[in-house]
Amino acid sequence: MTKRKRPQKVSMNHPTMEILSTNLRKIMEVKGLTQLQLEELTKEHGGLSQKTISNILRKVRSIYLEQLDVLADTFGIAPALLINEDFDVRSLSMKKNVTSYRVLSPRILRVAKKLEALPPENRETLISLIEGISTASVRLKRHKKS
Repeated sequence: MTKRKRPQKVSMNHPTMEILSTNLRKIMEVKGLTQLQLEELTKEHGGLSQKTISNILRKVRSIYLEQLDVLADTFGIAPALLINEDFDVRSLSMKKNVTSYRVLSPRILRVAKKLEALPPENRETLISLIEGISTASVRLKRHKKS
């Protein structure tokens, strides 16, 4: 008889649960989601019950890694962002009527803001340089694989 593998539980200390709870609450507020609506959205990513969502928001108990992954997948972000106290929910860009999200890291967001502040001619030059570097990087990766 094979032994059933138990899910790995994240025993989060109080500050980490506080961060997770705060970030989840902020995301729900920005998106205008209730706990029941979030429960529905998580179904295509493994699902979380409304009770589990409530427990996370109230910091009642630790959660399983799989549950953190479900939340992250639902919002289209890295699980680490959910427990990052520097996570800026305003950097979460949401497509209208779509449940997928894209998050820019705070560092990339700062660079993008600085880029926007440049005069248009400098901005275009810098964007061309970045695109060139990106293209060269992709070519180099392909070359290394072959």
